[in-house]
Amino acid sequence: MLAEIGMFQDGRERSSFAARRGLMLASLSPVARKRALTYGGVTFGCVSFQYSGTEMNITVSKENTPPPVGWWCIAGPVTVEAHNAPLAACEVIRIIKKAWPACRVTRVELTNDEEISAVAQREVLYTLELLQNEMFSLYLGKLHVEDAAVAPCLRALHSLCLDGCDGKIELWLNGLGAAAETVEISDCFSCTDTTFASMSSTAVRRLVLDNTNVSACSVEQLKFADALQTVSLMDCRKIDSLQARCFPELRALLLGRTPITSESLEGIEKCCHLRIVNLGGCQGIVDVNAFGALKELRELFLHETSVTNVGIAALENCEGLEKPNLGGCVHVSDVNHLGNLANLVELHLWSTKVTNAGIVGLASCCSLVELVLDDCVRITDVWPLRSLQSMRWLSLIGTEVDARGVKELIHCQRLETLALGGTRIDQPPNLWRHETIVQFLENLA
Repeated sequence: MLAEIGMFQDGRERSSFAARRGLMLASLSPVARKRALTYGGVTFGCVSFQYSGTEMNITVSKENTPPPVGWWCIAGPVTVEAHNAPLAACEVIRIIKKAWPACRVTRVELTNDEEISAVAQREVLYTLELLQNEMFSLYLGKLHVEDAAVAPCLRALHSLCLDGCDGKIELWLNGLGAAAETVEISDCFSCTDTTFASMSSTAVRRLVLDNTNVSACSVEQLKFADALQTVSLMDCRKIDSLQARCFPELRALLLGRTPITSESLEGIEKCCHLRIVNLGGCQGIVDVNAFGALKELRELFLHETSVTNVGIAALENCEGLEKPNLGGCVHVSDVNHLGNLANLVELHLWSTKVTNAGIVGLASCCSLVELVLDDCVRITDVWPLRSLQSMRWLSLIGTEVDARGVKELIHCQRLETLALGGTRIDQPPNLWRHETIVQFLENLA
């Protein structure tokens, strides 16, 4: 601070505002310093500090020499996040562990755009070893582990997320303790059926294996399969079948863009607690009538599947269904039976073959808030929707509606957004407020 004052008096070039602010903070009392950290945060070079009142959040933006932190002391949980700066993040962790003996680094998130160097990988692994008894959550991107001698032992970890990592993924899983509840492994092609063979943890409730090389049998045979509440196998090319009955506690099942078929998805009706199912992009899905037994189902993604009118008939029995997505289902032309869903809130029918007659039943959906009919070229008139007093969002982009076909929407008293681009209505304005919509519809010829 004295050096800064001297430069000011001598007329020499002063440091940046951020640097001067840091010096001033260093001279504050502990109480005032804590207030500054809480309300505005502090940034020194590539490292930012933000105190939430109970937790210190540290963000490292690039590889650089970390600042000294000994002029204040933090007790309690600390989180460290870094993007493309693994070495700087490791150095920060070592510094604060020495300067703040009462702190606990409970969450670490190291993301990278490219695979990090061998030197940085070793530093990361050695640093994580220092945190094995205090870290609850770990997210790593683009890391490669091959040497069992430096395999991490993370017995306190509750959540492990590996994105784009490579090498012996099983070393990470074997290092987990009994507390692990979440395992997320994405874009890891070395993750295969043998990866989970020796995994000892049995407390896992959330398992994400998106875009990996696992097959259904390896997931079905997991020791904790019967306790899993979330299973995500999006983009897994080997998932061509699944014994859903192996997961009786499932709340969410995500199988989008896999080669699964209606016939190979067995026992789904036994998963009575299911609330979310994503089968989007699964061309082998033709019939989902078994889902009619799922009374707790809330969200169902069937976009770009091969379902037909007959194949979705039983969905009217899903009493709690709120958000079905049938966009891109080119074999669907009639959804009148969905009008029986008392809790329907959001319905996507874009790029389907629904007709005017095929949406008449939706007039009964008193809870419907959002309806998307984009590119439904057989829609020319939406008069049945006039009775939907809860509807706030209606998109008719690319349909064949004209002025007469939308005139009756003036009776939708809560409609806030009406999208009419690419219709037979010439140059429609942006209709983003109810008053604007009413005025526009009143003036239609």
